Amino acid sequence: MADKKRRNFEVFSLSFLDCITCGFGAMLLLFVLTVGKSAENKESVVSTIIAMISQLSVDTSKEQELVGNVRYRLKIQDERMASLAATKETKEANITELDQQMALLLLQQSNLEDEIDKLIDTKEAIPTQEETAPIPIPNVQRRQYLSGFNFEGNNIIFLIEATGGMVGYTVDEALENSSLSDEEKRQFPKWQRVIKSVQWILANLTPQQRYQIMVFSADTTALIQDRGLEWFDPLDRETMSEVLQELQEVTPLGGANLERAFTTLLANFPGVDTIMLLTDGLPTQSDSIPIGSAGSSDSDRERLFNVAVRRLPDTLTVNTILYPMSGDPGAAFLFWQLANRTHGALVSPAPSWPDI
Repeated sequence: MADKKRRNFEVFSLSFLDCITCGFGAMLLLFVLTVGKSAENKESVVSTIIAMISQLSVDTSKEQELVGNVRYRLKIQDERMASLAATKETKEANITELDQQMALLLLQQSNLEDEIDKLIDTKEAIPTQEETAPIPIPNVQRRQYLSGFNFEGNNIIFLIEATGGMVGYTVDEALENSSLSDEEKRQFPKWQRVIKSVQWILANLTPQQRYQIMVFSADTTALIQDRGLEWFDPLDRETMSEVLQELQEVTPLGGANLERAFTTLLANFPGVDTIMLLTDGLPTQSDSIPIGSAGSSDSDRERLFNVAVRRLPDTLTVNTILYPMSGDPGAAFLFWQLANRTHGALVSPAPSWPDI
């Protein structure tokens, strides 16, 4: 009995300690395994986060660049809008100023119209008094002959003599100068006066008139042969330049057949109103009188002239510019008779005319 009392009951036996130890070891193993796996997971997460941060940095840089571009464009657009607004204000100010000026001009126009009306009323109220000329003028239409030519009608033919007489002021001088070169003949002062006379008269034609130019010596041709049947407009500058250029190319030589000149002119231009004849004397050739029997005396040249003028109708006006040529005393009187019969004019100009 005593032995049984001395025995104590042992709670922690060897088997229990083994179990506790195994369990603790299992827990330690589980903890170690869990901690290792957690560390690996953390490293993976950190790597992922770092990669995401890098991508976000790149995306942020791109977005900032885009934002910068947008801001720059907005700045340019704002500047352009400001410039347009300033331009609009300037234009509106200019329009306002123009409106004011227009209103002022309209007011001035109205005032001027009122003044004109008053002046017209005042003029109509002034009693009229006819003044008589101190010297009666029998034919007012022909007054201009003292200073120039008064061309009647709208179709005018310039009939220009281009003979050997245009290179001399006397018969002997003309014969001597017949040996000059063509260029020297074209530049002779007397012939250049003829060209300047044509230029002066052409410049004084009215816009409604038309003209043609024919040149005669032994034969008669249009100055511009491929336009020989046209009427030229004095306002046509190109044609005027062509006419003057062609005149400079004409070489005066040979004799003068005035009868053929009048016949050719009337055949080609039956509607001519006025002939502007530029010559230096009586003709030396004719189609009606044989040259062999004509000779070169004063009476012979007068006969040739009379034959020529009989070709002209009485209704045709002939104006004549007679250039100097000694040894032809009857020329001035006969051309004066022609001007009187045709209601034309005769001018024998001074060496200074025309002063161009």
